[in-house]
Amino acid sequence: MAASKHSSRGNTVIEFTLVGIPLIFTLISIFEIARGMWVYHTLAYAIKEGVRFAIVHGQNCETPPNACQVTVGQIATRIRDAGVGLVPSELQVTLIPVAVPADTVSCQPLSACLGNSNYWPPYPGNQPRLEIEIQGSFPFRSAIAMLWPGAGPGMTFGTYTFRATSRERIQF
Repeated sequence: MAASKHSSRGNTVIEFTLVGIPLIFTLISIFEIARGMWVYHTLAYAIKEGVRFAIVHGQNCETPPNACQVTVGQIATRIRDAGVGLVPSELQVTLIPVAVPADTVSCQPLSACLGNSNYWPPYPGNQPRLEIEIQGSFPFRSAIAMLWPGAGPGMTFGTYTFRATSRERIQF
């Protein structure tokens, strides 16, 4: 009787190992996918907020007496504030006035544009009904790589770059 009880205990350990390891990996994968979705949604929301801010401050910012004076730095700050959790030194942003593509401003990274005091979009690309676009990209580093066999101190995480774009017409 004692031999049978000991044999049953060994089967339980083997069964737990066969079922538990894939189950734990599946749970960790679900959390990683959810984290990736959160990062993408945050990026898309931050880019959309930057465009929304720019479209209501667009017309004749450089022409007196209009005092809207929206700058690249203000748009960058709006994107940074809306992108909670996105590191500004890793976030790449491009501001594009569709009517005048030569006035495109590239913030590589976003933190480089936080102090930029140039008006954007500049005249004549800041007229009502003209489109502006903001593109952004952010690297997502997956932590699942640390679970692979042979991963040791100095390992690098897998990286995927999320991209988001928003385009709207200047309202007034």
